[in-house]
Amino acid sequence: MTRMERLDAVSLGSLGSLGSLGSLGSLGSLALGLGLVVALSAGCDSAPESSGDKVDAAASDGAGQGGLTWHRDIHPIVGRACLGCHVEGGPGRFELDSPKAMLDLKVVVLAAIDQGRMPPWGAVETKDCTPPLPWLGDMRLSAGERQSIRSWLEAGAPEGDPNDAAKAPADASQLKLAKVDRALTPSPAYVTSGTHDQFICFVLDPKLEADVWLRGIHFRPGNPAVAHHALLFADQEGKSAAKGGAEQRYPCFGGPGVNADLIAAWAPGGVPVKFPKDVGLPLKKGSRLVMQMHYHPIGVDAADATTVELEFAPSRPAWTATSDLIGNFLGPIGGGDGLLAGPGDDGKPAFVIPAGAKGHEETMVWTVPSFSGAPIGGLRIYGVASHMHYAGRDMRIWIDRDQKPGLCSGDTRASLGACVAKACQGKLGQELIGCSIASCGKEVQAAPQACAQCLAAAASAGAEPMWDICAPIPASPGAPDTCLLHTPSWDFAWQRFYFYDAPVEQLPMVGTGDRLWMKCVYDNTLDNRGLARALSMQGKATPGAILLGEETLDEMCLAAMYLLYPTPPEP
Repeated sequence: MTRMERLDAVSLGSLGSLGSLGSLGSLGSLALGLGLVVALSAGCDSAPESSGDKVDAAASDGAGQGGLTWHRDIHPIVGRACLGCHVEGGPGRFELDSPKAMLDLKVVVLAAIDQGRMPPWGAVETKDCTPPLPWLGDMRLSAGERQSIRSWLEAGAPEGDPNDAAKAPADASQLKLAKVDRALTPSPAYVTSGTHDQFICFVLDPKLEADVWLRGIHFRPGNPAVAHHALLFADQEGKSAAKGGAEQRYPCFGGPGVNADLIAAWAPGGVPVKFPKDVGLPLKKGSRLVMQMHYHPIGVDAADATTVELEFAPSRPAWTATSDLIGNFLGPIGGGDGLLAGPGDDGKPAFVIPAGAKGHEETMVWTVPSFSGAPIGGLRIYGVASHMHYAGRDMRIWIDRDQKPGLCSGDTRASLGACVAKACQGKLGQELIGCSIASCGKEVQAAPQACAQCLAAAASAGAEPMWDICAPIPASPGAPDTCLLHTPSWDFAWQRFYFYDAPVEQLPMVGTGDRLWMKCVYDNTLDNRGLARALSMQGKATPGAILLGEETLDEMCLAAMYLLYPTPPEP
């Protein structure tokens, strides 16, 4: 098994450790070395070619109210969907924060919204995918909202009375953290040159005098022309400081070179990570952060100093967050998992996108493991992202559910749970396990073995609530699987995490035996304008065969997730 195919199993009993849980489904060195690009910061200079139509109520046409006006009708729509980028100082290339600005760019605005290019939103509902929950911060315009903007512009963009404002419009706050507790920037700036991709690790010291919980992480790219992506690792032992030398930086193709957990990433087109108020990601006192920058040089010297901003949670949260990266398999990894055979593979899986291929598919699958016989259950999926490179055109991520009949059913919860709650109230860890066996031996014996193992692992880790963690995870009603995300108009310039809009307890779950599927579709022709531009930048006139790899003109098929689990009690 190669380093690119290694998957680390994780025990439910290791929930007390971010480092161990963070390896769930991770690709070990692959996740560090193949240059995952998951959007967690903003860049508004391009957009996908199409977008789904958000289904909601149409905006008012203003009939009987003197017609549509900026303050009452249009500003709230534009504020929600456009002003995150198109304001003074924002990442958009022009401003849209006044009636005059909108009218001056009428043709551009109407073409962009009619074609679905703006606002940029890649996650859509399709015949193949209905996500389980609505999306947080969904920017898509309804048909009624698009018609309102058109009618208002065609009427000359009347401003109306400021006192008629329906509500305060959104500003660029969606692209900012609520507060910035640390802003870390490498100094001096790094200067790229030549035409070959470079991987540089910057050691950043957040100067933590106590353990903290991260609530938000935001990247501000210094030079988007050369910044291909950034990965942020938590070096909880602080050993990267010695590796960084005087300038606290070093070449790092293949990963940070120290024992560190991936906690965030950035690529063009995304938004900051903002966890709900009862969720956090732990970072220990004395930790260093290692920011791996993947630079795609443009042939001339270009300086970059990308900043990462951190927001701390005010107290220990109820739920702990961790990130997981799954995919990029070079071949089979056993048990029917890994890269599957596709068109042109002659039954032997191989990741090759032939020159001139359009609609070429590569499919990968991974089964969530168990650890020492103890099932993993109750992990909540908060956010999901798809990732490919320039040849990528369409990616779908879904879970084929294992019904898990061996986990804790309602009957087991009613009998064993009631006994333990009565006989062992207030006990935790090994004391709880011993009490359960001594006081509820009959009920323990009657419970399915997998249920008992899961509960024992959860109790050993001090994880709560155990019954939620070890409950069966059903398939979506009426469907054999759960589609997590479909981005059918993939655009490298508009990558981001998509977060579910629901309380933590209602988020989709994943556990042992579930199979995570990734289907990626590629266009390796000059009809693919993004690929054509990337080839031109490297002096190439025609595409060649594309393999799996790290360079900009290589490809990937990778799913990324933020998973949540109950925070163990303090030791």
